[in-house]
Amino acid sequence: MSAFGLMGSQSICEGKDWAWLRLDGSTLVADRQRLVDRFNSGFGGERVFLLSSKAGGMGLNLVGANR
Repeated sequence: MSAFGLMGSQSICEGKDWAWLRLDGSTLVADRQRLVDRFNSGFGGERVFLLSSKAGGMGLNLVGANR
């Protein structure tokens, strides 16, 4: 997904008042696991995890993609 696509997705989430997390190529490696753990815990309140293909190649596993 392009940066424009992520920004558009963020706008949709904000318009629907959905809490969201974003992980892209600019996300620090040290923060990535924390974001994934927060989303997968189900306790953070986020309904959407915006993931850019620029985040790939860092060992990110999408086991929580269907929750």
